[in-house]
Amino acid sequence: MDYFAANIIPSLQAFQLLSDTNKFKQWTITTHKNINPDELFQGYKFCLLNCLNAFIDAIQSDHLLEINNDFILDRAISHVIPIEHLENSCEKIIFLKNLKIYTKPIVKAKSFEELEIAAVTFNDKVGEIFTRIINSCVEIKPKVSIPKEVALEISLIDFLQTYLTQMSREGPMVNWRNVLSVNHITAKQLEIYFVGYKYGLQFLWNIVLGNEQFLSTSLKNMHTASSWKTYVYAEPEKESIDEILLGRKYDLDVQNSLDSYFFRITNEITNPLDRKYKTPTFNIGSIYRFNAKNYDKSFFFGALLTVSDKITKPTRLTLEDEIEKMLYWYSYHSVESSSALLYSGTSSFLIMLAGSVELHDVNSEFSKVIIGRFIHPLPNDPGKNDFSYGILIDSKSAAGHHYNGWLIYTDICGNYSGFSGSLYNKTEEQIRKYLDSDEIEVRELTLPLDKFQEFLNRHKLPEDVIFSQSISHKVSDVIQKARAYVFELFVFQLFAQSKRHRDNGFTVTVNSKIEEREIDILLDKPDEAILIECKITPDNYDLTEVINKLNENVAALSKLKDKVSYELWFWNIPSTQSQQILNLHNIQPVIVSTDKQGNFLLKSVDLSRLNFIMKDTIK
Repeated sequence: MDYFAANIIPSLQAFQLLSDTNKFKQWTITTHKNINPDELFQGYKFCLLNCLNAFIDAIQSDHLLEINNDFILDRAISHVIPIEHLENSCEKIIFLKNLKIYTKPIVKAKSFEELEIAAVTFNDKVGEIFTRIINSCVEIKPKVSIPKEVALEISLIDFLQTYLTQMSREGPMVNWRNVLSVNHITAKQLEIYFVGYKYGLQFLWNIVLGNEQFLSTSLKNMHTASSWKTYVYAEPEKESIDEILLGRKYDLDVQNSLDSYFFRITNEITNPLDRKYKTPTFNIGSIYRFNAKNYDKSFFFGALLTVSDKITKPTRLTLEDEIEKMLYWYSYHSVESSSALLYSGTSSFLIMLAGSVELHDVNSEFSKVIIGRFIHPLPNDPGKNDFSYGILIDSKSAAGHHYNGWLIYTDICGNYSGFSGSLYNKTEEQIRKYLDSDEIEVRELTLPLDKFQEFLNRHKLPEDVIFSQSISHKVSDVIQKARAYVFELFVFQLFAQSKRHRDNGFTVTVNSKIEEREIDILLDKPDEAILIECKITPDNYDLTEVINKLNENVAALSKLKDKVSYELWFWNIPSTQSQQILNLHNIQPVIVSTDKQGNFLLKSVDLSRLNFIMKDTIK
């Protein structure tokens, strides 16, 4: 529920408020008399699209609404593959394709008039559905004294501050790509969008706060911002450990970047709200609950879950896109035909297949062993084909981690007479055996052999890179442990310097032990404890085991404290499988290297030095 409340609800509310183009133009004329609203269109639209992107990003990862993803969609999301490249293999794909019918005109709009028509249609066909869900199903937990309308306003304020006012190196924090919007925004585009964006954002803050409160804050000067995120730093005589880990210091009063308003909002708006309602603004999502008894996805979404004529077939793909899709966008290594000797061609493939079936773990992200059959028709000889085969190596089943990829055996047999034909018959016999026992899934693609080899060669890693990767796997455990400790120290410093946690009475310790239980970072006060678990690469661990251990620690400490909770902090992004485990336990980790969630502790922290330390981390 936290994710639904913190992302879907406020992003949609922000879109609905900002999309009133006539109101924005009138506000501009009244508030900024020397500004021509038409000159702000591109940046204003960019601000609106950021609200839309946040909404779509939240929808594609949501599970609360019971519109389910499948494996291929999760892979497409992780690789930002256009939704139109996918067949209608699950309800969420159908839903997203139907949403795109209403988002595409917004993206394509070239004037305020076109944007107004497109936004009104989206709000009518999509926005109203979610408004009804919010009214019918979203409630405040018992014993929470904050009224629902106040909580929704605080959620909106938190969203505007965290995602629209806070900046990354690529503009607004919410400037994400998703399966409905896959294009990168260039530095040149950001330069063009800047002026209109800041006026659009200022307009949004004015509406949300009301004119009286708005004029009492620094936000009335937001239109004077001169950059997205340029700071004037103090020059220390000697760099301290804090600055090495957390970034350089500066005086807020002399800053004039749009990003600097994040801190002004904290001081002038969110800190007073925290004190007034005794709930941190960034944690407002925790006070909601979802009344599932009032929810019926078919009733609310109806046609949006139905395959229409407009979304019946996927877009025609290039051959390269077809191959990538067949491989689920995993990496691969090819055993080329020139080296496909008796022991490294068909024999090796069949041994690999048998071993994969034997080792397959029921808890794997793959329900079956997945193989690929590549059919290469012989030119001018109908019915005769050469064959390549691939097998998706399930590293979780075999070795306990999630770095999966394909091993592809190219041109190892053919379905015509002779020795090549006997190898083909033996291969297909084994495949049929495992198909009959429902232990494998076969993906198939027909394409010319030379085109397939061109593809494999084009994406082949250079020998020096392969050698480098081989060497990197021999890096000592000492270096790995040092990196892990640096990461823990970094997170410790973040909490140790957090005024918000100090004001709440927390003390912070690193590498603590309570009743012989090891804890990476402990935030402690007489009646409460927060456990912080740090992992550089989550896929190197059995996350179910990690979470179970944390739950055991919480249960043990609950005998000593009134309230005990935990957070997971990762450096690298979890794989699809790891994310599924996290979703199952309703856990939203902090991903430090990307900070997509906009964690307030990472605000304006310079990660360049930590990036340098972590970039060679063994995966």
